[in-house]
Amino acid sequence: FLFLTLGLLYIISVVLIKEIRKRLYKSLNISKAKEPKNIFISLGIFLLLLISFKQIILIDPLASFGAKSALNYNFTTYYSPVLIFAMITVGPIWEEIYFRGMLIGGLKEKWPIWSCVLTSAILFAFLHPLYPLFGLIIALAYSAIFLYTKSLLLSILVHICWNVFYIFFNYL
Repeated sequence: FLFLTLGLLYIISVVLIKEIRKRLYKSLNISKAKEPKNIFISLGIFLLLLISFKQIILIDPLASFGAKSALNYNFTTYYSPVLIFAMITVGPIWEEIYFRGMLIGGLKEKWPIWSCVLTSAILFAFLHPLYPLFGLIIALAYSAIFLYTKSLLLSILVHICWNVFYIFFNYL
């Protein structure tokens, strides 16, 4: 509920406050997102996540039994069309704007960068309680993309690709 409230407040502030809207547009940094080096880095991190996610979730002592069983025994989770739409559009966009754009981008002027990244990653992991260790690792990966490429757009796109993969993986 807290994250939803904060996200809603941020969306309202983006609509109503010109300075926040400018900061968000600047953090998307579309020109940096088009650089081949940044695309390559983002794809590399995405591939590392694809290769390692199952192993990380299986060794996670905090991961739910259901999440581990689904991976071990190829159980399929049914996702409604509305949830699928949210998982590949609204969810990743909101999470990246909030966790990378707002928390890291907004706090890095006042806090050391490592504390911004760690705070963002821990909060992101709490939002993904079925596999908190992987939630922490994937948050660090998205943060690396955002900080290295200086483009929130690339972390949004990788997050969307991850969620699409995860949905398809669930049905294979």
